[in-house]
Amino acid sequence: MNKGKLFFFLQQMGQARGRWVFLFMAAYIVLFFAWSVGWAEAGSLRLAGCGALVFASVAVTSGLLFQTYRKVREDSLFWLLLFLGISSSAGGILLGGYYRIALQIDFPLQSWDNLFYVTSSLLTLAAYVSLLWQRRGACFCFKALFDITLLLVVVFAVSWDYIRMYFAFPNEQALTNMLFLAYPVMDLGLLFGIARFYLQFKRFNRPMLHCFLGSIIFFFIADTAFLYGSLMEVNSAGTWYHMLWGMANLLIALAVSFRQGEYAIGQEGNLEYNPDTMWLCLSYGVVAGLFLLLLVKLEEFVSVAVGLFICLLLISVRQVFSFLENKRLLQSLQQKNAELLTMAYTDHLTAMPNRFRFLEDIKVKQKPCVAIINIENFRAINEFYGCQAGDKVLRDVAACILQEAGRCGYEVYRLSGDEYALLADSVEPNLFKRNILDMYDCIEQTKFSIHGQLHPVFVSIGLSFTAESPLEKAQMALRYARQRHLKVQVYGDDLPVKDSYHHNLYWVQEVQEAIEEDRILLYYQPILDLCTGRVTKYEALVRMLSRQGEIISPGCFLPVIKKTKIYPRLTEVILEKCFAYFQDKDVEFSINLSAADIADCKVTQRILRLLAGSGLAGRVTFEFVESEEFENPEELLRFITAVKRYHAKIAIDDFGSGYSNFAHIFTMGADYIKVDGSLVKEIADNPSVLAVVESIVYLARKLNIKVIAEFVCCETIYHTVKDMGLDEVQGYFIGEPKPHLLQT
Repeated sequence: MNKGKLFFFLQQMGQARGRWVFLFMAAYIVLFFAWSVGWAEAGSLRLAGCGALVFASVAVTSGLLFQTYRKVREDSLFWLLLFLGISSSAGGILLGGYYRIALQIDFPLQSWDNLFYVTSSLLTLAAYVSLLWQRRGACFCFKALFDITLLLVVVFAVSWDYIRMYFAFPNEQALTNMLFLAYPVMDLGLLFGIARFYLQFKRFNRPMLHCFLGSIIFFFIADTAFLYGSLMEVNSAGTWYHMLWGMANLLIALAVSFRQGEYAIGQEGNLEYNPDTMWLCLSYGVVAGLFLLLLVKLEEFVSVAVGLFICLLLISVRQVFSFLENKRLLQSLQQKNAELLTMAYTDHLTAMPNRFRFLEDIKVKQKPCVAIINIENFRAINEFYGCQAGDKVLRDVAACILQEAGRCGYEVYRLSGDEYALLADSVEPNLFKRNILDMYDCIEQTKFSIHGQLHPVFVSIGLSFTAESPLEKAQMALRYARQRHLKVQVYGDDLPVKDSYHHNLYWVQEVQEAIEEDRILLYYQPILDLCTGRVTKYEALVRMLSRQGEIISPGCFLPVIKKTKIYPRLTEVILEKCFAYFQDKDVEFSINLSAADIADCKVTQRILRLLAGSGLAGRVTFEFVESEEFENPEELLRFITAVKRYHAKIAIDDFGSGYSNFAHIFTMGADYIKVDGSLVKEIADNPSVLAVVESIVYLARKLNIKVIAEFVCCETIYHTVKDMGLDEVQGYFIGEPKPHLLQT
């Protein structure tokens, strides 16, 4: 026993359960010999005392097995069956004592205790079979049972032939002796079963394995000695093999005390080593030996026996070739699995480990240090130089990062697109940050070749030193660094982007649930026609109802939702509710649309279907924000052309804010211009603003476009815009947004 094993043994002996089992074993041996010597002449009393000691060993072992069964989650069936097997032998001891001491019956077969002993062996074998079943399935389990059964049949047949040859006993004793022979044969089967299970899976630690094997060996020796004593008719009460039975039970209890957690090893066996070859050769070898014995014992040549032996030999050879072929297929499958595993964890462009490999590796880091590197404006490189040039830049940057990270011993990954990750464990944060800054300088100073021209590449880096969600926090730090144009940013709890991150997640979830629970509402703000003095139109404005009944304005959630995939669904809900509400009302209405709505073909198709089927096309106006950038102006023009076929109208919202582009008026074919509220609020007090609005009105008159003033909040502004000749006004002075229309 080497020092490591000795230390493990002493450590287990130091634990309460292992110490008590070991002390009980020592006391058991001393008491057994003392009782056997002290009551040597009193047969019944000696048998009762020795039987009580064996029963005590069974009770201790059963108790420990039951405790283990109650505590474990994995392989609980194994411990339950082992507990039932040992407990069954306790029933056999009690019945045996009753028959032999109380009833004074000499022939063991006439008592039912042997049924309990056989059941005990079968349940113990079933415990190990259950492990095989759970790990490898029914097919492998039946194959293992077949091999063990084949071996046991041969051993039993040869042993019984030997017994009949060298021992004389009456025929009525034959059945009893066959039963006694079955005990050591089943012990041998258990011995082979445990050995095979351990070679296949290595599920037991070494001390547990030694205790289990030692227990079965003790059972085998004791049962063999008992068989010999029965054959020689020399069995007596309290003999040494009774002590071995108790010791075998206590070795199982000791194995339980060596168990730590679930299983101490708990790993599959080496796939390169497959013990099936050994078992196949052993199984067919013993059968072949049995037939050779049959041929030797035959007094004359029997062709049927020879033919049977040759057939067995041919079947065995065929099985060997079949097994070799299966082994070759298994190796091929393992190779393919290894290739697939490599593909799953490797980025195909840079040959670096990918995001999946990163997520696996970071799990085993105790104090992970994470850096995420993002290439700035990489999208522009792709669009200007093409995807092939972009791929080359990604490979070149990856090579530069690998070279620098290799000097520090950091692991490098490509997460996605233009993002790379560096991973280290238990590195001092300041040292890690200094190394990352050096890497930043190296990348910035390196000129990368793009179509024969050298260009610099700029990056931003986010760092995280937290054990909880390190990747997400490094990404938050990276986002903050990009927003503030910083080289490197370390994540901290005071990072503003953290609050923004949680704020965005909160509103995404709230809006998603509001859509699902029908808590999206529409409010309607009246628009007054200055020519008639009547409200002839309403603008539909979205609101959200909280679970507490509070009305939430769109300024809280709409800027966040516009950046998510929930936004198209929100637009569809607004469209459906708006068209349904105005279906039975004789009034015009307007709906706000964004560039994201026009870019989503599902939304535009939904709009066209509503226009075609609702009969409201002539009363609806679609408003677009003038300052919003449309990535595809042709797409916008196609949409406007399509809705105008149904006689729907177009309005340019917030016109005059920022740097207004008067060309929008011509390209969009607008029917209305809504003057931005920032101008309308100052129109009565600021002559410059008044001049700007007058120029907008003048241009609109020339183009036959109506002008609407927003944010008319007081009587002074109302009269000012009315005197200027605007067509319609909208604002709190006219009416606040309400969930219903004004009463007329």
